[in-house]
Amino acid sequence: RLRATGANWVALVPFFAQSNPAACDIALAPHYDLEALRALIRSARNLGFRVALKPQMLVPGGWAGEIGPRDEAGWACWFDAYARAMQAMARLAREEGVDMLVAGTELKRAETRPEWRALIAGLRDAYPGTMSWVFHAPEDVDRFPALDLLDSVGLSLYPPLGRSAAEAYRNTAWQRLSLKRLARTLPRPLWIAEIGIPSRADAGEAPWAWGERVAGRSEP
Repeated sequence: RLRATGANWVALVPFFAQSNPAACDIALAPHYDLEALRALIRSARNLGFRVALKPQMLVPGGWAGEIGPRDEAGWACWFDAYARAMQAMARLAREEGVDMLVAGTELKRAETRPEWRALIAGLRDAYPGTMSWVFHAPEDVDRFPALDLLDSVGLSLYPPLGRSAAEAYRNTAWQRLSLKRLARTLPRPLWIAEIGIPSRADAGEAPWAWGERVAGRSEP
């Protein structure tokens, strides 16, 4: 059915988890398995799709952008753990001919760290395909110290739409203009990695919010 829509890429999103924003106990999240992921990659490729592998971080009660160890020793531990986790993904991506590997997704607080250059260089040694990164917001792109090591730049796009059709029109027009300006300044192609809105009455005001993060209540 997906092929019938004209789609030619699929993004597969395995999750790593850590126990809190300051921890470095990174591991593949429960219910995720590398061999099952391998089978899914093969299935997608057999159907004619190009495949992007986009690992993301789960943090209980928070999100990936809040990850931030308390001191330099904590950062060293975190980058060591993240590098090991991503090296496993890079090997899998190479073995299965994955078309794109996303080295990080929405790691807003961690993105200014200098360690990314060595980490991404190490991933490139393990994986020869297209390397990308997904930022939380356009203003985060210029803060990243390893932009020149990437082949493309991705964005998560959940702009507030407002409460009326007129507000939604104004807000989306501004967003389009902002994206065009960003694309003109980048030395790499820009792509939209995530876009959407949840099925909720007030979703236009905060389309990025979901589940238990919405006003402290759980969503179906």
